[in-house]
Amino acid sequence: MKLVKDYICDDIRPTDEEILECIDIVNKEENCIVRLNWYFPYSGKYKLEISKGDTFEDCKSKLPK
Repeated sequence: MKLVKDYICDDIRPTDEEILECIDIVNKEENCIVRLNWYFPYSGKYKLEISKGDTFEDCKSKLPK
């Protein structure tokens, strides 16, 4: 079983700093997944799940285009 930590972006899309902070949290915790949530107007809710071993490039490629 893994702990899931939910965070909400300050803006309408995740910034590079927020993604890097989530990666840092995942790497410091044992068996943890960070879920970064945001809402884009007229489009809906989105989430990015970050697990141990994910790189910045991996996370950026998971973001919707």
